[in-house]
Amino acid sequence: YTTFMEAVPTPWRTATKLGVVPLVEGDDGVLRLRGSRVTFDSVIAAFFDGATPEEIVQRYPTLGLADTYLVVGFYLQNRAELDDYLARRRHDATTVRERAERNLLRKIMNGEDYVTPPTIEDPAVPALIEAAIRS
Repeated sequence: YTTFMEAVPTPWRTATKLGVVPLVEGDDGVLRLRGSRVTFDSVIAAFFDGATPEEIVQRYPTLGLADTYLVVGFYLQNRAELDDYLARRRHDATTVRERAERNLLRKIMNGEDYVTPPTIEDPAVPALIEAAIRS
């Protein structure tokens, strides 16, 4: 795979490195909006679902409105290159999900114990969240 920075045209690569476009590529290759954990994928998925930048900011309060507009504009001007990045991210997510499903199925078929991950409805989850915040 090429990294995001290798995929985008030089002017945008320069703009991103200079901080004009508020995206940061992590060591894991995932693009996030600067100053948040919100992924580029999440913002663009919301945009494709019909959300305006104002609605995206309501959905993700750590984002700034101007940054959200910049990222959506960045996507629209570099759609071909960024669609390749988004397709790779979807492929990677599918691969991880399929691997987890195979592992769970293997455990069930072998009679092994497995732990069902907690959901927000699980009464223990609020305590786990509070403990994580305090640490």
